[in-house]
Amino acid sequence: MTRLIMLIGLLAFTTLGGCNSMNHTRCDDKIVAQEKSPDGKYVAVLYHRSCANNTGLYTWASLQDISGIPSSQNEAVPILTIRGFHEIGANWIGPNTLEIRSEGLNDQKAILSQENNWKDIRIFYKG
Repeated sequence: MTRLIMLIGLLAFTTLGGCNSMNHTRCDDKIVAQEKSPDGKYVAVLYHRSCANNTGLYTWASLQDISGIPSSQNEAVPILTIRGFHEIGANWIGPNTLEIRSEGLNDQKAILSQENNWKDIRIFYKG
């Protein structure tokens, strides 16, 4: 009986507690822009994400390693999530420095996540 309870608890944790809610919600992405780094190793992808029949609207930015070396680490990594749809742009200042611009950055309550570094990339933000 104790084993059964432990098994049910483990199953519940892995099913509910160990998941990312965004992965289980139906989302549609519309790419706004893609900007390759000057050395061609990375790409910044900017897009609008609409989840759960437009009840969740987000402006996202992600970075991806496109150096051509196959790896599980080459998946796009989100670096910015802003609640709502906002204009967004990106500019590579150098091979390891990215600037992201969006008026959505002016509302601190709308910013859900914001990374300042990824791998060897420094990320700056302008509202």
